[in-house]
Amino acid sequence: MRNRRRHPRGRWRGRPGRRRSSNCFGSGRAGSGGGGGGITGGDGTVALTGAGAGGGGGGSGFGPAGTLFQSGQQPGDGKIVITYATPAQQLAALYAAVQGVGPGTSLADKVAEAQAALAAGDLAGTCDNLSDFVAEVRAQTGKSINPLKAQSLITAATDIGAQLGCG
Repeated sequence: MRNRRRHPRGRWRGRPGRRRSSNCFGSGRAGSGGGGGGITGGDGTVALTGAGAGGGGGGSGFGPAGTLFQSGQQPGDGKIVITYATPAQQLAALYAAVQGVGPGTSLADKVAEAQAALAAGDLAGTCDNLSDFVAEVRAQTGKSINPLKAQSLITAATDIGAQLGCG
């Protein structure tokens, strides 16, 4: 490898044919992203409004090399609606995910108990059942539960607990 030296005009010289991109994420041709406006919701939806949320801007500049982002004024009302699953829906998905996982039906039973407690309005009972579920998954990790599957189940249960405000 040749030594690098500074060109009289301030440019670096050395290793010909090696070029660096203008940014570390690829193309430098993206438009400016623009910022979103207000956040509304309460029923499980979040709406971002403002010129940057679909009505203008162009892109973030992030993407694989050679990616071109559309810029300029975009059609639409400038709103993005994101819908989140409710804790009851997330528990139903967790119940489906634990069918046939672990020893017997104990994991599915714990999720079913958490669902029943949530339906009855017993937040403390729901949190306790989720905590018991996580403890059992950790105990069975590497034994009757694949470590990757265990991590996804633990993440799902802790996310539900966080959404419910479990401590």
